[in-house]
Amino acid sequence: MKTPQAIAILDSRDRQQAALDQAQEQVRVAEANLAKVKAGAKNGEIQAHKATITRIRADLRNEITAQRSLREEKSIAAPPLQRNKPQLPASGPNSKEKFKPNKPQLPVYKPNSATP
Repeated sequence: MKTPQAIAILDSRDRQQAALDQAQEQVRVAEANLAKVKAGAKNGEIQAHKATITRIRADLRNEITAQRSLREEKSIAAPPLQRNKPQLPASGPNSKEKFKPNKPQLPVYKPNSATP
């Protein structure tokens, strides 16, 4: 036998090699993330994001103001609903008497007294 020659291959070799490869990839990703954190965000990027947030907040305030003014215009323009029923006059062509429902008169049964 020679020195670099393999004597035996373990059954778990492939599984262990895959675990090693995965661990090495995780180290590379962690190192890349660490480099990003160390570099930090550039001051210009931060200012640009702050300006975007300020603009969006102003747009929101303007939209809220516009919605409120529309609601106020609608409430001013629309006449209030009448909650009370109109009263009919007691007499005359449009009186309460004219609108009374007619109750049908049912015939009254009277037994014939002449029958035996």
